[in-house]
Amino acid sequence: MAGQLFGLQKEEIATKLEEIVKFSGQGAHMDTPVKHYSSGMFLRLAFSVATTFPSDILLLDEVMSVGDMKFQEESVDRIRQITSSGTTVIFASHELPAILMLCNKVMLLENGMISRFGAPNKIIEEYLEKEAFSELLGNETIAEGEAMSARGPQNPEKTNDFEPTVDIEASISNTISELENLESTNLNFDVTVHDAFVYADQKERTDTISADDKVCLYIDFSKDWEGPIILSAVFTDKFRNNLMSFCNYRPLRKEEHVETSLPGRYALRLRLPEGFLNAGLFRVNLYFANAQQITTLALEDYLSFRISPSGYRLKEYHNIGNYTGPLYPLGEWSRA
Repeated sequence: MAGQLFGLQKEEIATKLEEIVKFSGQGAHMDTPVKHYSSGMFLRLAFSVATTFPSDILLLDEVMSVGDMKFQEESVDRIRQITSSGTTVIFASHELPAILMLCNKVMLLENGMISRFGAPNKIIEEYLEKEAFSELLGNETIAEGEAMSARGPQNPEKTNDFEPTVDIEASISNTISELENLESTNLNFDVTVHDAFVYADQKERTDTISADDKVCLYIDFSKDWEGPIILSAVFTDKFRNNLMSFCNYRPLRKEEHVETSLPGRYALRLRLPEGFLNAGLFRVNLYFANAQQITTLALEDYLSFRISPSGYRLKEYHNIGNYTGPLYPLGEWSRA
């Protein structure tokens, strides 16, 4: 019936039936009435029918949210084949990674009206900045390159007027056995975060961060119990995909461990390599644990920040577009 609605003859439909069933993965259920299908099974079969027959314009609505990983990968390949053949595909979805992967133009709708139209990466970042990242600041507008503190001090009664007890440069050696054998009689492992922000090295806190800069993470916290803090900072991309994790204690390099065993207030700084992150939106999760590696405080999506495009690289090579991917490290190229 669907084939005849496309204007195809019965004979032509019959030649495609095996291909439709095979792609949908519903061969074992073809004798089952579709009213007994799950929504995923129904959509997989419908997608298979719609994409098997030729068309000038194909409308797809949230088709990437159903099926297993294999079906989703096959669907992406089929959509790419269809678009390369000249068919116009209109893909309606909230699956932002899929939109970024499949579309060359994006139209953002708000209340039934077109609010933005343009390049996928630009429109998606504007959408995330407004709908997701701005929530961290109470829907305030995010300035270009500005780092954002998600919730401010965890304990408002404590002030920020202090001299940091320890800085990242003032690290001391600590043996693995000392850390593993440490037993604290204090069962209250509360941690108070007073301030945390992301900034560009050698710049002010509110200055624009570019892909050329060394990105720094500053964390000001306190605790009133004995024993070291194991602090992990997990960087994620705009879709919350984990990119990398940094810990202030590294068993293989004890000399880099920062001493935090005594009760008090500490200020730690993490510095990333120059030009490591690409232009775009990023988030930071913070996890505090005690010596037994039991997490005492988890702050997910605690920080968000934007990195602007690399100035000299775009100008030097006259690249009018953006390099893809959240990371942009300078690798060492040479003749093999």
